[in-house]
Amino acid sequence: MSAASSTRNEAPAQTGRPGGREILRQQETQEHAERREAVRALLMRPLLTPTTAEAREALRLVRRHSAYLREWFAREAGWPLRVERDYARLWKRPSDTSDPTRGWASFNRRRYAIFCLVCAVLARSDPQITLSALGDQILSLAKDTDLLSRGFILDMADIHDRRNLASACVALGELGVLNAIDGDAESFVKSGQSEDRSRDVLYDVNRGPLASILACVRGPSTWSENDAPKTIIDRISAITADIQPETDEGRRDVSRRRISRRLLDDPVVYDDTVDEADMQYFINQRGAMANRLALGTGLVVELRSEGLALCDPDGNCSDVAMPADGTDAHVTLLVADHLAHAESGVPDRLQIERFVAQSAKRYGRYWRRSAQGEAGARELTAIAIYRLSQLKLISIEGDSIEVLPALSRYKLGEPDIKHRDDDDRLPDVSEEADE
Repeated sequence: MSAASSTRNEAPAQTGRPGGREILRQQETQEHAERREAVRALLMRPLLTPTTAEAREALRLVRRHSAYLREWFAREAGWPLRVERDYARLWKRPSDTSDPTRGWASFNRRRYAIFCLVCAVLARSDPQITLSALGDQILSLAKDTDLLSRGFILDMADIHDRRNLASACVALGELGVLNAIDGDAESFVKSGQSEDRSRDVLYDVNRGPLASILACVRGPSTWSENDAPKTIIDRISAITADIQPETDEGRRDVSRRRISRRLLDDPVVYDDTVDEADMQYFINQRGAMANRLALGTGLVVELRSEGLALCDPDGNCSDVAMPADGTDAHVTLLVADHLAHAESGVPDRLQIERFVAQSAKRYGRYWRRSAQGEAGARELTAIAIYRLSQLKLISIEGDSIEVLPALSRYKLGEPDIKHRDDDDRLPDVSEEADE
């Protein structure tokens, strides 16, 4: 009796052990997948606020794995991470402050200046503010003698400055700093100097994300007038520069983090673009370093003879996808293939523009209507060149284009175009059933 009881008691435990290990393995797999998703979300949106359903889910994962994420980003890239209830901020400083392809594509220097003035006003504003009040207050700030001496003059009667102001507020809305609760920005832009309150916009101001916008090591206002860097590139480099350690181990850590930042920021890092101080580490440790980054992000390591790349096969960790849908992406892919097949010579913009015009004769019916004609070819050429330079597949020197080695991965064959018309269309399911 006791033996039978013992057997019955032990049987469930013996069959349960493998199941328990399987559950634990599934939990670990799920945890690892969630952490990678959170890392990718912060790389794409360093200031993460719950402005969309996707962002809310990402923020939930970031909060759940906040301890791991803080340690991972600090170790691999030296980027601090702050996680609050309603936002997360990864202080993701740029790897190359001289890269002209970074930033919002629709923003020029004037719009960025207005964006900064808006942030300065919001830092001192009430919890709610209207768009017209913002305009009045940045006009007051723009009267600063230093701005005036640089030729920066604002005029809210000018539709272009009103549009710049509205665009800055839209960007702050996407960052979760401003929440429009009434009104429409486009109506304000078109209103001129009308005092019609129905054309104004009322915003809630979210203080946490606003205070976290500036990602720098040293505040711009901490320099005296005589010691302040003179050029924009020097200023950006100065406020984002890391403290240089004095030990060998510390210097190796700085080299590793500098290279890691470039791999997390850029599609490819070429040997000849690595600083001399970092080259020794890059040569000896790049494989191990890239594998760690790939494990944490889900990116795929591509060791190349001329450098190193972390590829994004899913395409959701890249702000410029290739290939992708749409006219701009199609033309970019055609130009990439054309440049990859070029046998000799340094191509220039005019040659590429001629190629785009020729391609329009074959593919133009698949493109948007505004892309047609000479003006369309010129616009598409500029877009393709810009996107390829963002992806580090070409470099631009004036009107000359240098083809970089990684472009060879887009050397394509002749496309096979399938038309869905009356004579050549996919069979309907009901037709197949009738047959």
